Amino acid sequence: MKRYLNLTIAALVIVLVSFSCLRKGDNDPLVSLRTRTNRLTGTWKLISGIETTNYTSNGSTSTSDIIYEPGIKKMTASGSEIIKSYSNNITFEKKNNFTRIIVEDFDEIKNIGSWTFLQKNKNQELRKKEAFLVSITQNETNGIRTVNSGLFLSELFIINRLTNKELNLKGKTTENYTSGDVEVKEYELFFEKQ
Repeated sequence: MKRYLNLTIAALVIVLVSFSCLRKGDNDPLVSLRTRTNRLTGTWKLISGIETTNYTSNGSTSTSDIIYEPGIKKMTASGSEIIKSYSNNITFEKKNNFTRIIVEDFDEIKNIGSWTFLQKNKNQELRKKEAFLVSITQNETNGIRTVNSGLFLSELFIINRLTNKELNLKGKTTENYTSGDVEVKEYELFFEKQ
């Protein structure tokens, strides 16, 4: 009986270690019966988050913060605060189609395009399917459509946690402009599946 118990415990440990190797993100669930694609597929609503942008021009840096709370967006820059009504809903389809609808005060912005998981990148220290790229091919602002041809507007998102019900994106981007200006944006966004 004792030998059977030891074998069962050893088998359980091996199975758990095997499953933990399948995790894509450090904060993902230990065990999931759904693939990352199946967990990401669906409509997600932004429930909270923060973005901090540092813009450096001619040696001077300015900082702005955006705080997202349910139904509102608070923007702070140079000691001033602006509060707007806000919602952000993103839909990812299995066939890699993407739609994002942002409503800010009375303006509705709809982005349409495609998404794809990125492969492992040692230079960026990213594991396979730890980040995804969104390519926006159409924009609609208050019903006026703009179609992007040639170069697409793309956004890169790094997944900090992905379960069937929650999506946490966290990252940092740096843009170097030809003028010598530098913009560094750090973000952490929390979405809930609808």
